[in-house]
Amino acid sequence: MPEPSPLEQLLASAWPRGIAGEDRVLVAVSGGPDSVALMRAMVCLSPNAGRHLAVAHFNHGWRGAASNADERFVVELAKSHGLACHVARWAHDELPTSHGLEAAARDARYKFLTATAERLGVRYVTTGHTADDQAETILHHILRGTSISGLSGMSRLRLLSPAVTLVRPLLELSRAEVLAYLASLDQEWREDVTNADLALTRNRIRHELLPLLSREYAPGVIDSLLRLGQVAGQVQAMIGPLAIELLDGATRSRSDRELVLDCELLREKPIHLVREMLVEAWRRQHWRRQAMGLREWQQLAEMALGASGELAAIMLPGTIRAERSADQLSLCARDQSQA
Repeated sequence: MPEPSPLEQLLASAWPRGIAGEDRVLVAVSGGPDSVALMRAMVCLSPNAGRHLAVAHFNHGWRGAASNADERFVVELAKSHGLACHVARWAHDELPTSHGLEAAARDARYKFLTATAERLGVRYVTTGHTADDQAETILHHILRGTSISGLSGMSRLRLLSPAVTLVRPLLELSRAEVLAYLASLDQEWREDVTNADLALTRNRIRHELLPLLSREYAPGVIDSLLRLGQVAGQVQAMIGPLAIELLDGATRSRSDRELVLDCELLREKPIHLVREMLVEAWRRQHWRRQAMGLREWQQLAEMALGASGELAAIMLPGTIRAERSADQLSLCARDQSQA
């Protein structure tokens, strides 16, 4: 048996309980290099891949015939390795796009992955996000304005539902290492031309800003961003449980669309802890956090602490209305913007 590649070794060490275990895994494959490399590596590491692994592909339909060709490529790739492939196509008109097409597409994709995993009884969903993706995410959050949780970037593990966990096992691997692995397998992949569309902020960060910073200011900028993310993650690991405890204690009432907090219980609390509590509230309510920057979190924390003067009500991104009255803060989703 050949020696596992560095990518396969990283994947084996990053997996929660071993890929060869009894837990079934749904691999999200777009057809791009990262997800194709992830699928190939998982097949190599799983003695009974057909039993333990399945593939999921979400066809956004953005590129017409090219999107359908991506779908066919993924279906054939999965079939060639004995894996079932589950496909969904996005019905654009079924989802709100008030926060941008990218956010709506991301929400629809994760809903599909979660629902498919639950239907199949699969415990883990895995994606091919790399260290380059992590650095881009952290820099994007910095530009937008963010809290400590945003500086930590993408987590390696995240609950999608009580029964399904998202795993990003390649976060320590560079995109160059992914491409080298695919070359060693002589494995093709699909190129998404929209990844070069500079109208999208994420693409400008990838193709313009990061190369500029690396060339003109800091050759090791990606490593620096990753280290920042690790330090922020360590800080968040300490603050996070305190924020959850504070939120549990301050919650007066809660429904899918509304959360009411007791501001008396927040009195004298550090504002940075109240900010993190509010981030956790958004996460718990499944409201979109992408459009919330540090300015919005700060404004809301000041309102909760009674430090916002005459400001009694504001409309936040995601059409979440925040209203302070007497000793309570009411947060209410005004439309179907919840994810």
